[in-house]
Amino acid sequence: MKRFSTKLGIYLPLILTATVLAVAFRTVATLSDFDFESGTAGLIYYKSGALIGIANWTAVAAIVLSLGFIFIARSFNPRVSFDSPLTYVPSGAVATALIFISANMLYTAKEASGSLISREALTFPNILLIILAVLGIAAAVNFSLNLFSEKVRSTARASFSILSALFLCGYAAFLYFDPSLPKNAPTRIVDEMTYLFAAVFFLYEARISLGRRLMRAYVSFGLCAMLLSAYSSIPTLIVYLSKGSMISHSLAECVLTLSLFVYILLRLCMLLFSGEDKINPVTEAIKAIANERQSEILERREELRARDNNIMVESAEEDTDREDEEASEVLPYQQTLDIPELQISESEKNEE
Repeated sequence: MKRFSTKLGIYLPLILTATVLAVAFRTVATLSDFDFESGTAGLIYYKSGALIGIANWTAVAAIVLSLGFIFIARSFNPRVSFDSPLTYVPSGAVATALIFISANMLYTAKEASGSLISREALTFPNILLIILAVLGIAAAVNFSLNLFSEKVRSTARASFSILSALFLCGYAAFLYFDPSLPKNAPTRIVDEMTYLFAAVFFLYEARISLGRRLMRAYVSFGLCAMLLSAYSSIPTLIVYLSKGSMISHSLAECVLTLSLFVYILLRLCMLLFSGEDKINPVTEAIKAIANERQSEILERREELRARDNNIMVESAEEDTDREDEEASEVLPYQQTLDIPELQISESEKNEE
């Protein structure tokens, strides 16, 4: 067993370097070129596209490189552990942000209808907000499990990870249909992509809890989600602290995105230093032979079962034919009375 994952040890610093560059370019572009006076919310367009263009292309190149991890690291087989206290703080931060966002959605639905249990609340937007708030609370439970449970294989952890992915997808849709910013606003597009990639990451984390892990895809989408969450949250937070303007949907969303960045980064670092199980060619060959033998046994079993079924069908048909022959040999009593040779004449009856 290797104590250090070489492939991830190359990829993770490389993507982190690209993340720092992209975040730096976007922060400078936002502070210097962002037009805070135009648009519906005053937070839409850049006056100059040079710096933000460099930032965007840096992020795109890093995403493409991250997705390439699936094809490059074919023998990547790390050990997985969820028992590190490093994730306690970001897990608590994510859970807290999710609770605030869910509470805000319930408050919005209540303000729109006056009450969450009234008939007026049963409108399509309010129902979606309530469902999304419930998913957000379930996602908060998922991150709270990191504080109290260290089990990797857990159906409950997998279920809440799936609910977290559903919430992130739903929240991306919520941002898309939010009327406070135009749909082509660059800040909105970055936030939506962040939550979609994070949703895929948590789906693969659910597979780990179910014992059906796909580690290359898990790391690949984790790198993408890590990059985008930093690219979205850090410039937003710097602009908010320096200029007092919020270029994302809300401060709670910014905290959620930043917490996701720290959480995913630490998850990948745990894989980096947890070691990598070395694949033994002899062991793999034995497993392949065993799988092939198992397939042959199953095929043979199916053939025997089909042959037994055919024998049973043929036996049943023979029994049916035999019963028909016996029935044709034994004539019913009424049929014997209709045979002229067996009928008794009237004179014979009188004599008797």
